Amino acid sequence: MSSASADLSKLQKEGKDKQDIADLYAKNRAGGSAERSAEGDALMAKANKKLDKWFGGSKKYDRAAELFEQAAAAYKMNDNWEEASNALVKVAEIQEKHLKDALEAAHKYTDAGMCLARVDIDGAMRLLEMAIQIHTAESRLGAAARVWKELAQLLEDEEKNQQAIEAWRKAADCHEAEGTMANCIQILLRMAELHVREYQFKKASKLYERCAEIAVDKNINKGAIRDYQYNALLCQFVVSARKGNLKNMHSLFSRLLDTDRQFTGTWQERLLRKCMSAFEAGDVQAFTQAVYDQDQIHKLDELSTKILLEVKNILKNPPESGPNAEEVAESLV
Repeated sequence: MSSASADLSKLQKEGKDKQDIADLYAKNRAGGSAERSAEGDALMAKANKKLDKWFGGSKKYDRAAELFEQAAAAYKMNDNWEEASNALVKVAEIQEKHLKDALEAAHKYTDAGMCLARVDIDGAMRLLEMAIQIHTAESRLGAAARVWKELAQLLEDEEKNQQAIEAWRKAADCHEAEGTMANCIQILLRMAELHVREYQFKKASKLYERCAEIAVDKNINKGAIRDYQYNALLCQFVVSARKGNLKNMHSLFSRLLDTDRQFTGTWQERLLRKCMSAFEAGDVQAFTQAVYDQDQIHKLDELSTKILLEVKNILKNPPESGPNAEEVAESLV
């Protein structure tokens, strides 16, 4: 091989290597292979062309929806989530406007939202809410609740707890309207956990109390009633401690025992009453000892530990008294 030919060969190889690197970079940015992305684009173009035809009737829309679905699958293979979502929205629009299948349209909006959630949580929320609107309009409350749950979980994953709580609440409303109260309780418990995580103990207490009321009224989850009552009282303990007196705590005790007597005589009641007595006496050591002794007998869960530690910290550093003390305490719960 001549020197000139060798130099040309070397340059071509270097050019190919650079192109390979550029192609790999593009592939990584796109989330998959260029070939699969091209396949998705080709299917989208084919589907749009099918829609542009003046004839074909419902078969035209059936075929276009099928092609958009195939395009979405091709995009998903590459983690091209926004493109996959757009393709599924096309399917949903066809189902809703042309094929008059509201249920299928709602499913596709949900699928589109779940795809988009990987790259655009706000856009995903809008798509999921479109699915919810369809389910609600069709009186499919159970289906609407499932989508609200998916949305709530997405928001939790993004650590948007306040928005997640609202989504969970709407899911609970759907279950309550449908009469599926066991499902409603499970969601209320999740909401309460999030409120505790956000140090919103008054709201958490109300939700745990509500769970106990539902369980008694509907004769469901009977074995868990005392746990609901205990958690309601724990949360109220923080609320009352912040206000500097346990008047509302005693009131809740009476109200819960009037609702159901399962709590009477339990270790939970004994622990709380000992802690309340220590708090009212301003005795940090007695409070700590009561918690320690119970933990040796019955290992306290994370919720109990977190809340009792919060009460202990308040006991060690009492809130300031004064004309605005009650208002300040309310702002914290």
